Amino acid sequence: ALAWFANQTVESSLLQLKQSDLDMIRVLEDLITVLIQKGVVRITDLPEAAQSKLVGRSKARDALGGLNRLINDDESGLI
Repeated sequence: ALAWFANQTVESSLLQLKQSDLDMIRVLEDLITVLIQKGVVRITDLPEAAQSKLVGRSKARDALGGLNRLINDDESGLI
């Protein structure tokens, strides 16, 4: 019984860390965006792999933002 509880505690902690990692990724993306907008750093200062990942994630978020607007527009018409 004690081993089961310890295992559950470890699994719970790992899940919390994974979610925290996802949250921190967004924080870091926002930080990089602010630094670029303020001219503190240029996107070209970053390694090419980092540049492409940031651009890719930005495009994906923009696309989802567009989808969210479409979904919200459709929902408001139904209510």
